[in-house]
Amino acid sequence: MVLRWHTEVEIELALQKAKGFRRVAAQELGMSIRGLNERIRKSEGLKQLLRDIESFWLDKTEEKLFEAIERGDLAAICFHLKYEGRARGYVERRDQATRSGAELRRHSEP
Repeated sequence: MVLRWHTEVEIELALQKAKGFRRVAAQELGMSIRGLNERIRKSEGLKQLLRDIESFWLDKTEEKLFEAIERGDLAAICFHLKYEGRARGYVERRDQATRSGAELRRHSEP
């Protein structure tokens, strides 16, 4: 097997094509995941690229969540309120019981 040194541009393109999935990018380049991680660790540019890719997909996911909320999707609405509406009192509660099954108290989930 012939090993070759990949340029940073080749690694960037592979990471973009793989949507930031390192194992997929490593396979595309014909290198080990360990080798790819080492190259990323040594390069501020590659680290920033991965942050940018992750941010892009998080933005895209949030966009889809808000589209679902606007359509009236109850699961999306509940999810958003559960995680973003805590300050307004939208928290799940659970009962804490003794071994005999008697309720001790109600409290908010952290």
